[in-house]
Amino acid sequence: MEVIDLRVRGKGCTDHPIIKFTQLLRGLSRSKNKEITIIVSEEDIPFKFIELFTKNHGVRIVDISRLDSKSLTVKLASP
Repeated sequence: MEVIDLRVRGKGCTDHPIIKFTQLLRGLSRSKNKEITIIVSEEDIPFKFIELFTKNHGVRIVDISRLDSKSLTVKLASP
């Protein structure tokens, strides 16, 4: 299973974690039987945002856990 850390910010606006997250969701929503795990900073991508956008893309949240006081690990699955 692929693990993607979205806590690292790039210099450009297309490297922002929210942009990367939405691109991942688009790709995952087009896949079949695929799961990925993402690591996110809640300061960059709040859990409510994750819930809303995964639902809009038809992606399922399989598991969520706290990595540390500021970060979450979220396991996502294609529809």
